[in-house]
Amino acid sequence: MARVWCRPFATCTAASTTAVATRRSLLCGGELWCRLSRLARRNGLACSAGPASCLTHLVVVHRTWRIGWARTFVLRRALKRLPYPDPERLLYLDHGSHTVPDFQMWRERAGSFERIVAVWPRQMDMLGEGAPTRVGVAGVTAGYFDVLGMRPFRGRLLQDADSHGPEQVVVLAYSFWMTRLGGEESIVGRSLLLDNASYQVVGIAPPGFRPPRRLSRMDVDMWRPEDLSLAELQIETRYMLSVFGRLREGARIETAQAEVDAVIAAMAERYPEQYESWHRVVPVITLHAAEISEAREPVLMLFGAVGLMLMIACANVANLFLARSTDREREIAVRSALGASRTRIAVQLLTESVSLALVGGFVGIAVAYAGVQALIQAAPSGTPRLHEIALDYRVLGFALGAAVLTGILFGLAPALYAARADAIRGLRDASSRTSPGRMRVKLKRALVVGEIAVALVLLVGAGLLFNSFVRLTMVEPGFDPQHVLAIELDLSSLFESDAERVQFMRDVVDRTRAVPGVQQTAAGWVIPFGGNGRCCWMTNAAAGEASDSTRVVVHAVSPGYFAALGVALVQGRDFDWQDDENEPAAAIVTRALAARLFQDQSALGRTFTIGRRSATALRVVGVVDDFKFWSLSRDEDLDMFLPFEGFGADIPFITLAVRAGGELEGLGGQLREAIWSVESRLPIPQVLSLDSQVSQSIAEPRLLSILLLAFAGFAILLAAGGIYGTMLYSVTQRTQELGIRLALGASSGRIVRHVLAGGMVVAGVGLVLGLAGSYAASQVLASQVFGISPHDLPTYVAVTLLLGFIALIACYIPARRITSLDPAMTLRDE
Repeated sequence: MARVWCRPFATCTAASTTAVATRRSLLCGGELWCRLSRLARRNGLACSAGPASCLTHLVVVHRTWRIGWARTFVLRRALKRLPYPDPERLLYLDHGSHTVPDFQMWRERAGSFERIVAVWPRQMDMLGEGAPTRVGVAGVTAGYFDVLGMRPFRGRLLQDADSHGPEQVVVLAYSFWMTRLGGEESIVGRSLLLDNASYQVVGIAPPGFRPPRRLSRMDVDMWRPEDLSLAELQIETRYMLSVFGRLREGARIETAQAEVDAVIAAMAERYPEQYESWHRVVPVITLHAAEISEAREPVLMLFGAVGLMLMIACANVANLFLARSTDREREIAVRSALGASRTRIAVQLLTESVSLALVGGFVGIAVAYAGVQALIQAAPSGTPRLHEIALDYRVLGFALGAAVLTGILFGLAPALYAARADAIRGLRDASSRTSPGRMRVKLKRALVVGEIAVALVLLVGAGLLFNSFVRLTMVEPGFDPQHVLAIELDLSSLFESDAERVQFMRDVVDRTRAVPGVQQTAAGWVIPFGGNGRCCWMTNAAAGEASDSTRVVVHAVSPGYFAALGVALVQGRDFDWQDDENEPAAAIVTRALAARLFQDQSALGRTFTIGRRSATALRVVGVVDDFKFWSLSRDEDLDMFLPFEGFGADIPFITLAVRAGGELEGLGGQLREAIWSVESRLPIPQVLSLDSQVSQSIAEPRLLSILLLAFAGFAILLAAGGIYGTMLYSVTQRTQELGIRLALGASSGRIVRHVLAGGMVVAGVGLVLGLAGSYAASQVLASQVFGISPHDLPTYVAVTLLLGFIALIACYIPARRITSLDPAMTLRDE
C-alpha cells in the first residue's frame, strides 16, 4: 500500500494536481508572470529571465485556438523584490512538497542550478528554558544560507559538514534570540534541549534576515542541518521537502524547467505505481513569484481599483477647475485690463491649483496611513510579507507627485485659456452673464460620463465579490463547528513506538472526555480546517480488479471522531476499539466516495482495496455525509477514514477534537490539565476553536470584498458629487433662461423634468459605457468569485439600478432649486 505523507499545503489529490498544472507558468525577472509560457513556446516565443531591476512589462503574444488575432497580456510588478542578493536567480520548484529521492536526483542532474537546497520545516519542543515551548525549526540541507546570500550576526552559519558531524547544531533567528532568550550574549556555544536532544548554538542570523515564508509556512525560530541520507527518509511517497535553488549566471529558466521535467519522467519510470494515476507537474518559478502567488491577484485587483478611484477623482478635479475658470472670467478680464500679463495670470492660476492639490495630497496621506494600519489589522494571518506593508518614501513621493501632477494637468488648460482671453470681450461677456461655451459644456458632461462608467465598473466588481462572499458563508461545511475545540499534539519527542502513541491517544481521549462540560472527544491526524504542518496520505482505491482506481485522501481517526465533529452517519456504524483486529480492516467512506466506488449499490459491508502492488483489503462499516475538509470552496476530494491504531500510529502527531455541551470559555485550561495528567512533558501550544478556524478560512475573501466595497462606496460618493456639482453649476448658469421659461408660463414641474432629463441622459450614457467596461473587466474576477458567474445578471442589474438611482438624486436636488425661483426677481437680477 503506497502512502503519500504530505504537509497541508501539499497538493493531496489528483484533482488539485490539475490546478497545479494550470499554474504551470514561468516567472521572468523575479516579478513578471508568464501565465501562457507553454503556449508561447509552442508558437515560437520564449520567456527568458530578465534583470532584477526590470520595471517594464513583459508582453506575451499568443495565438488563440478559435480566433486568429493576437492578444497582449501585461503584468506589471506588484510587489517589491525579495531582500536577497540577485533575487531574480532564486527559483522555486512549485508543487507544495517533494520527496527525498526527487531532491537528490535534481541535485545530481539539474546542471542549470548553482546549488539546490531543501527545507523540511517542523515544530519541536524546547525544554529547560522556562516553560516548555513549541518552536519552529527549519531543517535545511547544505548551502541554504549561501544560496540566500546571508552572513552571520554572531558566530557562524551552518556548514556542509554539520549534517554528518558528531554534534547536533542550530542557528537561531535574531528575533527568537532577542525575545525568547533575552538577547543573551553568551548564547553561542551553549546547548538547547529540543525534543529531548541536545543542540549546540553555533550562530545567530542577521537582524534583517527573514526566510522565505513559502518554504516553511510558519515562523522559523531556528535552523538545523538536515541529514537526508537516513534510510527512513528514502521513501518515494513521503512528500515533505520544499525545494529551491539559485540559477547559474547566464542560465535560462526554460533549461531548468526541462531538467526538472526530465527528473520527474525518470521518477515516473522508477515508481510506476505512484505515478500511474497521477501526472505530476512541478513548475519552476521564481521564489518571488512563489512568495506572492496567493496575494498577487488580489493585490493587482486592488491596484486597479485604486487606479479607477484616481480617474474619478481627476475627473472631479477637472470639473472643478473648469467651473472655477468660467466663474472667474470677469475677474481675469479685470486683472488683464489693469495690466497683468498673461504669464502672471497663468502662473497665479497654476499656483492656486497646485496648492489645492498639495493640501489634498497631504490630507490623503494622513488618511492612507490610518487605512494601512487598519489593513494590517484586518489582513488574514499568513498574508505574505505582511510585516513589510508600510508607507515609505516612495509611496509618499508617488502620492505627492500624483497630487501635484493632477493640479498641473487640470489647472493648466483653464490657466492657458484665461491667459489668452481678450480683456474687453471678457468684460462684455461677463457683464451679460452668458452661458459657458458649448465645448466646455460637452467636456464637463464627458467627464461626468467617465466618472459614472468607472464607478459602475468598481461597483460591479465589489458586488460580485460581496455576492460571492455571502454565498461562501452560506455553504454548509457538513459538520457542526460550534462548541468544538481543536488541540494539536506532537508526540515525536516523547514516544518512539506505535504502541506507546496508541496508548497515549487512548488515555488522553478518556481523560479529556471526563472533563466536566465535555460531551465527546476523539483524535485523528488532523481535523477539518486544521493542519499546521500536518496532513494526510493518499492512495488509490478500487472496488474490484476490473474497475478503475480512484484517488482518495485517507484519514486515520479514533472512535467518536464523527460524533465529536457533528458529521452525520448515513449508514452503518462508527469505529470501535476492536476494529483494528478485524479482517479485512474496517473503513468508513463519505457518500461521494461510496457513489464513486459502488455506483448505485449499497456500500455497507462491501469490500475494496487500496494501494496497487501491496493492495490492502478494506470492508465498509459506515458511510458518512460529505463534508468540507480543507475549505468551504473546495469539494473535489474523496475522503475515507481508517482506524487510528492500525493505520495512523506511525505518524507521531494527533489532533484532538473536543465537543463541549456549552460555552468554551475556561475549558481550554481544564483540557490542558487533563492532557498533562497523562504526560506532563508535552507542550500544548494552543487550544483553537473550530468555529474560528472555519471563519479564518474565509478571511481573505471577506477582506477583499470589504476593501472593494469601500472603494466602490467612495467611487459612488465621488461620482454623485461630480453629477451634483455639474448639475448645480448648469442650473446656476441657466438661471436667466429658466426664469424666462417660468415667466412665460412653464410650470415648475416641467422645468424640473427638463433639467432631470438632461442630467439623466448623461448618466444613462455613463451607465451603458460602464456596463460594457464591467463585462470586460469582470473576467479578472473569474478566479476570485465562488458560486456565481463573473457575468452574474442580478448583480449587474442591482448595481446599475443603485447607481442610476443615486445619479437621479444627484440630478434632482439641483433641479429642485428651480421651484423656488421668483421669475420677476430672476429677470431683475439678470
